[in-house]
Amino acid sequence: MKLLAAQVADAAARELSAGTRLRSLLNTRPVPTSTDYVAALADATAAARPFSSLAAEVAVGQALHDQCCQKAAVASRLQGVVAQAAQLTCHVTCSSSSTGSEQPGCIVNGVELPVLGFDVDSWCRCVAMLESAVEEAKDVNVSIVKARKLVKELNAQLAAAEAAALLQSCLAKRPCGSAALRAAISKAEAAAAGLSGTAASSSSTSVSGSGSTAGISCASSGCAVFSELLLQQLQVAKKRLDVERAAEALHKAVLVHRSLADLPKLEASILNARKVGAEELCPGDYKEASELRARMTAAARVKQQLDAAVKALATATA
Repeated sequence: MKLLAAQVADAAARELSAGTRLRSLLNTRPVPTSTDYVAALADATAAARPFSSLAAEVAVGQALHDQCCQKAAVASRLQGVVAQAAQLTCHVTCSSSSTGSEQPGCIVNGVELPVLGFDVDSWCRCVAMLESAVEEAKDVNVSIVKARKLVKELNAQLAAAEAAALLQSCLAKRPCGSAALRAAISKAEAAAAGLSGTAASSSSTSVSGSGSTAGISCASSGCAVFSELLLQQLQVAKKRLDVERAAEALHKAVLVHRSLADLPKLEASILNARKVGAEELCPGDYKEASELRARMTAAARVKQQLDAAVKALATATA
């Protein structure tokens, strides 16, 4: 009888202990990816399972354990994708080496850019993988703020590469036309603004885990490389835009300014073209304008002499 009483008392004590421990864990706000919490919850649920009075707590504990495991697995996959993105994107540099020599850069839309370590297809794959992992993480309430930032930075680099290629393609054409160059400049300025926006927020965010932190750091480094490239291109392009406009004005002047009264306007167009170096961009129009000016100047002198002769004749016969 005493043995039975002892067994009953022991069972009651174990039941009370198991229930207290499980309820304590259930009342704790867990960190979903905490392996210590998940392990403790699994042990507590297993210890409480033999007791029918704790069936409700066991069911809640098992559901919470499964949820935590799912979140931990999704968070681990997300971190793995970010780490993989970091491995692909952490070597973006300018193609100019420390010795001043240049290596072949990357190809974007058939245009070579002076950037090493960048590949459009790889970046697109990274973005697709990250977006898929982010959607999965959203479904189980895993934080996606930092991963989304990485996606934004990679997309900003893709947009910058496309804009840089378009601008470089325009600059390679002589002439390229002010309208086309102006559109390429606008696209490059928008891409540069996108890079600046991602860089501005990088200092205030970081992804949990060393791999995630590396991913953000590498992506930010790539943004800096493309920002510098676009800045250099825009400086060149804006100067070139003045040349394109002067060249177009000169071409129009050759077609329109044909009378002696238009000679000052023609001379102003020629002077402006020479001032910005447009004669090198459109030598044919510059030559034609110069020849036209010479003919019109000669005609103006003849007219002046004729007017003087007519005036003298009128005076003599008066």
